Amino acid sequence: MKDIADVYCEDVNLQKAILDIKLIKTPNDKKFVKISVLEVIKKIEAEYKNLTISTFGVDEVLVDINISDSNKFVQLIKVFLISLILFIGAGLAIINFHADVNMEKSHKIIYYLITGKKTDKPLTLQISYSLGIGIGMAIFLNQFGKKGKKEPSPLEIEMYKYKKDIDDYKMNNKNED
Repeated sequence: MKDIADVYCEDVNLQKAILDIKLIKTPNDKKFVKISVLEVIKKIEAEYKNLTISTFGVDEVLVDINISDSNKFVQLIKVFLISLILFIGAGLAIINFHADVNMEKSHKIIYYLITGKKTDKPLTLQISYSLGIGIGMAIFLNQFGKKGKKEPSPLEIEMYKYKKDIDDYKMNNKNED
């Protein structure tokens, strides 16, 4: 019970006992289980008669069954490899974009407009442009800011929406076996 619900009760011992109630046996063949508030009420009433139960919040809870037996080193290697692939992919995307728009020629023209000198390697402009991309992405993803109240970054919001959509899909398309 304590994994899926909060229980409020005047009797602290009763509250602890209710939180220790086992709701379901974890199935081996499923990756998630949907538990209804009615199932929770039935379990409580089966253990403790004559209680007044009031519910607040959602009617159903989706419990992800995640039994992980892999070690931390394997997890670290996976994270490293995925990060490396994403880093290389992002770099290639930026390089291909710059090749498509002929960024080198654009930098030469901008450098000439600012300084009045023609050069084949406008390094001052290219270095500042590269730093600007990195700093701009860090600011966009809220990596710099106030130490107190931290707002979620756009990436965190999109990940939240994605997780919510997956949970909604699982709740609405659950195959009853």
